[in-house]
Amino acid sequence: MKNTLKVGLVILILIALPSMAFASSPWVGQASYGKTALDKLSFGLKNTTGGWTEILRRPFDHGFDGKGMLLGLGTGIYNTVTYTVGGAMHLGTFPITSLDIAIPDNGVSF
Repeated sequence: MKNTLKVGLVILILIALPSMAFASSPWVGQASYGKTALDKLSFGLKNTTGGWTEILRRPFDHGFDGKGMLLGLGTGIYNTVTYTVGGAMHLGTFPITSLDIAIPDNGVSF
């Protein structure tokens, strides 16, 4: 029972904190339930399967921008975790279209 409560609390924190810090997802506010649910499902699938690419992409982007590859590695690790976990949460909650779990920079862009 205690483990279930801890897991539930962690999930609530993961849902609440990003929503306060980031803008809403790109599929929020669409007209039909079906379109919104489908967009949320594809958004979650894209971020769950493609989140790992950030650990490779960010160090090179930051290196070319002059910010430094070490900072890019840190950003890449953070984005990898948040995009993958956030995408999995979108996959699990796609039927509940009113629940928006915001992801930094609107997730993976490819």
